[in-house]
Amino acid sequence: MSPPGQLRIARQPVADGDEVGVTIGGNDRAWLLSVEGEDPAELVGITRVTDPAGEVRYAADLRAGLLLVDDLHPRVLADEGAVGLYVASTPDEPLAEGEWRVRVATNGTTATVATAVSHDDGNPAPRQLDVVVWATVDVDVEAVAGRWRADMDAVLSPHGLGVDELDVVVAGEAGASHRVLGVDGLAGDGHKACTAADDALGPGPNTAVVVLAERIGEGVLSAAADPPRTWSMAYRNPDGDIGGFAVAAPGTPVVGPPSHACVLVSVGDDPSARGTVALHELLHIAGLPVHTSEDDGRAHDTIEDTPECTSAADGDRDGSVRADECVGLGADNLMFWAEGGHDLTAAQAWRVRWHPLLQTEG
Repeated sequence: MSPPGQLRIARQPVADGDEVGVTIGGNDRAWLLSVEGEDPAELVGITRVTDPAGEVRYAADLRAGLLLVDDLHPRVLADEGAVGLYVASTPDEPLAEGEWRVRVATNGTTATVATAVSHDDGNPAPRQLDVVVWATVDVDVEAVAGRWRADMDAVLSPHGLGVDELDVVVAGEAGASHRVLGVDGLAGDGHKACTAADDALGPGPNTAVVVLAERIGEGVLSAAADPPRTWSMAYRNPDGDIGGFAVAAPGTPVVGPPSHACVLVSVGDDPSARGTVALHELLHIAGLPVHTSEDDGRAHDTIEDTPECTSAADGDRDGSVRADECVGLGADNLMFWAEGGHDLTAAQAWRVRWHPLLQTEG
């Protein structure tokens, strides 16, 4: 858990169309909000976010599936059961102080809104991520834990970030039904696997959960109400198979239900070599919900210092900007759409640093 003063957490019941307030003060760096419906099958969403100056920073028409204002998030925020929103400052622009207002949609039912505000208490120590891996296949626990930690730290440590605890737990029979996910078109596989992992592990709210599966199929891509958004969360290996998948981005870690707060990683040929894939997926729920460049080269994140590989780089005109076509254009960034990147920019690291999943000890 974060030491006192780093996080302020609040919860309240809401009804359809209600607005909730998130109060931001000096040295508050980011805030995370979760909307959890009472029925996991009901669609919930966020329809409007207004900053303390009264400016609408995000607006969506959920019935039409239209995004009207996208300053805070580039896609419609709606999903079955739960949805999250993460808003962060930048190195050059602090969060507006005062009350932010968030309007929610609950499809006529009641829901719970939870918020976590991340505060800079002046502690200069590295902020660290706790990770637990629920392996649904047999793996060498020590080999996976050791290499994953080293590979993750290699990405994070240049930015004053790191991994604190990293545990690998073999699921055994409890994980048998979650070894293969989304192969038979079962859209809820990812959410069910995340819930099962949480039930089995009982992790703390600040622990990031990874489900290590034998195979991840295309069926997981229909798990959310907005298929284009879901597609963007799939991380492809060079053969085009799904190597990793965030069940929601930005998801509901720390304050929301586990069903929308974990990530899936396929075991591949060498489970111990999947650490950077897992980190890519974890950062989708820890501050970086969008790829720097999507596979078509037409969609990108809005972080000011991330490189973009545009469709102009698609030399063979196959509709995809592959890593070999994006050398020097962002393929080496961890959050590029395809596997292989290992770098983060300063602004990406800032957003991750202030996510409530990361803590400074002491």
